Amino acid sequence: MQTLSDQEKKVLKIIKESEQQLTPEEITAEINRRYGQVWPVQVTLTFMARLEKLGYTDTNKQ
Repeated sequence: MQTLSDQEKKVLKIIKESEQQLTPEEITAEINRRYGQVWPVQVTLTFMARLEKLGYTDTNKQ
C-alpha cells in the first residue's frame, strides 16, 4: 500500500479508533479538536476518498 501523508494518518486514526461509523463532519470536528487544526469538511472528504481508493477504508461498510 502507498505511504500516507500525516493528514491522511490523522483521519485514518480517528476512523479506526471510533467504535461507530462517523460522519465527515464528526471526523472533521475531532481533528480540529484533537490536533488544533482548522479544516473544512471538504478537506476531510478528500482524505477519506483517497484512503478508500488506496484500500485503507471502505465507506460502504456499516
